[in-house]
Amino acid sequence: MKVSVSYVAKATAGRITRDNSQLVINNVSIDSRKIPEHCLYIPIVGERNDGHTFIESAIQNGAEAFVYDPTRFDISTANIPEGVAAIEVNDTWHALANLASQYRIDLGVKVIAVTGSVGKTTTKEFLYSVLSIKFKTSKTQGNLNNQYGVPLTLLAIPDDTEYAIVEMGMNHFGEISLLSKIARPDYAVISNIGVAHIENLGSRRGIFRAKMEVVDGMKASGTLVVNGDDDMLRTLPGKVPQRVATFGLDRSCDRAASQIEVVRDGVTFVAMHQRFNIHIPGKHNVYDAMAAISLGEILGMSTEEMCVGVSRCKGEANRMQLTESEGIVYINDAYNANPVSMKAAIDTICEMPCDGRRIVVLGDMFELGEQALDMHKEIGKYCANSRVDILVSAGSFAKDMVAEAKENGLDDCYAAADALEAGEIASKLVRYGDTVLFKGSRGMTMEKSFYKVLGE
Repeated sequence: MKVSVSYVAKATAGRITRDNSQLVINNVSIDSRKIPEHCLYIPIVGERNDGHTFIESAIQNGAEAFVYDPTRFDISTANIPEGVAAIEVNDTWHALANLASQYRIDLGVKVIAVTGSVGKTTTKEFLYSVLSIKFKTSKTQGNLNNQYGVPLTLLAIPDDTEYAIVEMGMNHFGEISLLSKIARPDYAVISNIGVAHIENLGSRRGIFRAKMEVVDGMKASGTLVVNGDDDMLRTLPGKVPQRVATFGLDRSCDRAASQIEVVRDGVTFVAMHQRFNIHIPGKHNVYDAMAAISLGEILGMSTEEMCVGVSRCKGEANRMQLTESEGIVYINDAYNANPVSMKAAIDTICEMPCDGRRIVVLGDMFELGEQALDMHKEIGKYCANSRVDILVSAGSFAKDMVAEAKENGLDDCYAAADALEAGEIASKLVRYGDTVLFKGSRGMTMEKSFYKVLGE
């Protein structure tokens, strides 16, 4: 990023109150503690904190420019050093969003939006791994997928980028619509329609509506790449102005995977007469890889190029990360959880080759509303009806999950109050040859169980 103070003022409809015409802004931050070189600080007004309170701190940490709302910050009484630029705006979040949107337009990059109930981050990783084989590609870092993260992701796109992969998350109606209008995607990938955030959206139909807001910022000439095995997404062709390309396992999809085989370090499958190798555990990752393969082919990539890209994808921390230590296989999938991804993770450990027992250490799933109890009990039953040998459950619904598992025939079950206690229980159970899965919603921090059992 290389923009001037006047560029920022024009993009944000702001007024320069302190100028530095020599300044070239290379970075934008909304965190006064994290100020990189040649940085513009944008103070965000949140529920708990007002970023205007930290403007002087941001400057002390190296910020060379800032925007501000004059109703929240009096520049005439502030201690602002010479050479620091200031821009007055009506609303600082809108300034962030408008600056990001304008920068995205001027950069001329092609934007790929990624959303879905389950697997959007892993899909993002496969897309990046595949497309970067042929194109200059950037991606959302970490979990910067909300109303603050998406603008920051756009502003961090390197100048030479050809395709920018932008993950979009949401909890309520209207959020993805807002993000889509900021990012203006040329392509959108929708992994599936599950039950994550059903507490706020009411039903899968509501979740479907919320995910489809991704087209709100797209031109009619854009392309949607969607899971054709999903009962709702498969209905899209002909119902939206954009081109729709489907992927999945069903032969009716535009691009389908077949001959799926589970191996010790991942999965192999065939698509477009080419065998692909995924080095991440779980059959469900075939869908994420197929999304990347579908878009890669649309963009003119060869199957050989895409095969290399798929094989290089390693995923992100706490997402199906496989570790072997002292004859025990650990799968750390603690980043997040909902009923669909929980079942997929259980299926993964049950399908993997295992010399000993299969142990699952599962935390609560959040944002399920009135259906929370039933869905946790359903997971307990699912464990009992699978090849799981031992269940360790943590959280408010642990006893309910364990009771349901026992009622359905899985006797070796344990309930814990939190992740640490679950880790203590599991550490006394594991032995040579076992495979152990750790999973739960982000707030459960089930990686604590993983590190406890691993002895770290």
